[in-house]
Order: sequence, then C-alpha cells, then structure tokens
Amino acid sequence: MHNQQAEQCNEFSSSTNTLNDSFQMSDISVYSFSELSPVMLYDILKLRQDVFIVEQKSAYQDLDNLDPSALHLLIIHENILIAYCRIIPNHPVYASPAIGRIVVRPSSRGQGLGKILINEALGLLKSQGYNQVMMEAQEHLEHYYNSFGFSRASESYDAEGIPHIKMKMSLK
Repeated sequence: MHNQQAEQCNEFSSSTNTLNDSFQMSDISVYSFSELSPVMLYDILKLRQDVFIVEQKSAYQDLDNLDPSALHLLIIHENILIAYCRIIPNHPVYASPAIGRIVVRPSSRGQGLGKILINEALGLLKSQGYNQVMMEAQEHLEHYYNSFGFSRASESYDAEGIPHIKMKMSLK
C-alpha cells in the first residue's frame, strides 16, 4: 500500500521533497503495519512517546493493539519523521473507521503538516467508500478539527489527565 518513496527509514530522503510551500500530499508515505521496517516503527513509536507521553506529561498505554490493523501515514524530511497519523479502518469500538495519533515533531510545527495529514487521511477514506470517520481529540483542539468538518460526538472525558472528546465527520 505504501508508495515507493522509502523502503527503509534510512532511505527516506531519497525521494522526499524539500519542505516548503510546495509540500504536497504526494510527499506522504502510506504503509500497512507489515510494510513498516523495524526502524520506521521505532521512529513512529519514539515520536508518539516524545510528544504524547513526555511533552504532554501523560502516562498512558500508547501500544493499544490497534497499530497492526492500521494504515500509517508518515511525512519524512531529511531522514527524520516529522509528522505521523494512523487510520484504523475497522475500529473495534466504532462502526466506522477512525483517525488518530496525529502528531507533529515540535521543531516542525506551524507548517500545516497536521492539516496535510488529516486531509490525506480523509481522502483515503473517501476513496475507499467510507461514509463516516471518528476520532478522539484533545478537547482544546475541537475548533481545529471543526475546520475539517468534524463535530463533537460526546461530552468531555478525562483520558490520562487530558480532557478529550469523541468527534465524527460525514464523508458523503
């Protein structure tokens, strides 16, 4: 399922464009779990840990048994994973797919990479005929996700010390 941009994490820069205003969705690599190299998986888990656990000071179980069934969207620049998200096509809790673990390396924030990842994920889901998508979002990001068409689907709840909400979006 992945494009031919990278076979191993060490080779990510071989066809990744320079990060600038011309950065496009085609610069995203999409992988199934089995297509991820050990180094790529390490880089994904490290980025998620660095941001969600260390930076946000939230001790939680990141390894939730959903990665093996997910599609993994990666943005690499100069051999460094700078942004990531996953799509869970058959989420075990929702009757629709879910987008999650959206993360941008702190040094790469403010460049619209999260927006690029979300739009790519939504495009992939639409192209596969899904009608709706779900996500669990940090509550303070509700308006950001509203800008894509997501709407609140739950009351606020505590997830490891951070207020979260469930959000949904029609893909029709």
